[in-house]
Amino acid sequence: MSSSRHAPTPSRASTARQAHLAPLDPGSASCVRSPSSHRVISVREDRDHLEAAVQRGLGQQADQAGAADLIARINELTTSSGSAKRP
Repeated sequence: MSSSRHAPTPSRASTARQAHLAPLDPGSASCVRSPSSHRVISVREDRDHLEAAVQRGLGQQADQAGAADLIARINELTTSSGSAKRP
């Protein structure tokens, strides 16, 4: 008795998974985006833009606050070192 092996047939789940992962044809109906999906994309882009602007603003505020503290400390050290040199 000879044993011949046949390639396993794909299950429905694996076939569906492969179809889901397959690239879409640009001309197919599944590639056409609905107006609501365009709106979602637009809102996400707006959110990303605003988030970046807030981060930049917070960074500038932190830099300004840090600079003011540094200037005050430099003035304090300059004043104290200048008075320490005087007899």
